Amino acid sequence: MVEDVFGLRFALNYHDWGGWVDQPAANRKDFNNNELTNARVRALWQVTDRFDVNGTLIVHRNEGGGMNIVNLRPNSASLYQSFIDPELETPYVDDYNHYNITAVYEFESFSLTSATGFTETERLRVGARYFKEDQLSADPAWSCLVGTCLMRTGLVTLMNLVPSRPNHVQV
Repeated sequence: MVEDVFGLRFALNYHDWGGWVDQPAANRKDFNNNELTNARVRALWQVTDRFDVNGTLIVHRNEGGGMNIVNLRPNSASLYQSFIDPELETPYVDDYNHYNITAVYEFESFSLTSATGFTETERLRVGARYFKEDQLSADPAWSCLVGTCLMRTGLVTLMNLVPSRPNHVQV
């Protein structure tokens, strides 16, 4: 965007896959469809000759009508049935946002790096029964136990000092 000072890069992909698995007991055909969107933005700002700041944003959205599981014979017929409830639908959501910022300052004899990342995730899978979000337990372990996982956030910050020139030892 600004030569030798600031730049942006964008990447986007989208897939809409049709399903191929049938669930006869629920009268569902080709239910394992999948819609996936990934977007990424990267930025680099060279504040000075010695100081750079990088930023990243990744947005991932993945939704489907059911998993790619065939469990009724013959396998070549692509048939599925939940043995808990033959009519149970098994949709899923796998979404996350990831944010990262890294700053590097180059001193004469070492560099100082600070990297901070934050991820927000939501994964919902129905296994044993349907849940509305407000019915999920606040304890993610309990939620995963019954087949539905809901995770929220994580933050990580690192600082690092690295010598710019390794010390050479002569024998």
